[in-house]
Amino acid sequence: MTDGILAALLSVTGFCVGSFLNVVVHRLPIMLTSGSVTEGKAQRFNLFTPRSACPSCGRTIVARENIPLLSYIALGGRCSACNWRIPVHYPAVELLAGVLPPLFVIALPSQQQAIAATFFAWSAICLAVIDIRHKLLPDALTIPLIWAGLLLSLGSIFTTPEQAIAGAVGGYVAFWTIDQAGRLLWRRVVIGHGDFKLFAAIGSWLGWPSLPYVLLVASCIGAVVGLALIAIGWHERSKPLPFGPFLVVGALLTMLTGQASARWIGLPL
Repeated sequence: MTDGILAALLSVTGFCVGSFLNVVVHRLPIMLTSGSVTEGKAQRFNLFTPRSACPSCGRTIVARENIPLLSYIALGGRCSACNWRIPVHYPAVELLAGVLPPLFVIALPSQQQAIAATFFAWSAICLAVIDIRHKLLPDALTIPLIWAGLLLSLGSIFTTPEQAIAGAVGGYVAFWTIDQAGRLLWRRVVIGHGDFKLFAAIGSWLGWPSLPYVLLVASCIGAVVGLALIAIGWHERSKPLPFGPFLVVGALLTMLTGQASARWIGLPL
């Protein structure tokens, strides 16, 4: 299969998958926090049932209103029944899920890496949006991501098994150590446990040498975004920002830019 055909297939699949990712983003936190399979009514509630509905008025979304991106544009970003404004993260998730795969095909040296990176990106997008909305990085997504990275390392898709294991352990221990130091110095939580596992997952996919670069990129972007949000009054200085989305950005940029960027800033990747 040529790179062009693969890029097109992954992109089209990504736009469709993006619609399901939005379901995961909306429903998984409800399923985890409620401890129940029901939401409001006595009906089965999971990632597949009941059918998607408007969170505002409860009207079931029909097929023509569920076409990735196109339906959002056609509806003007609002529910056709109650005129509720659809949050921008819905089309953003679909767009990222469809746009990132062709970039991986172009940037990465093998089609195996591009396909694997696509699945990583889809999971990472879910984690980032859930963390933004709920300050939560569910084990249901981070733990499988760790195991997937370790299994892929057996084929040396991104890194060797030794570096993947060291990356998973090192990522977790590094954030655990930072958090423990913060508890001793400032008597408060510095990094959430979900971040421990997400950083471990990134380490299992990319290997331990990538972790300093991922952390540097995440910290720099996080600082810039945080200061900008405070400056325009969208965030209070006293409240921490979720760090998961910045880790995701750091990991995706590392996948896309690879060794060149790390060596440019002097890291031994």
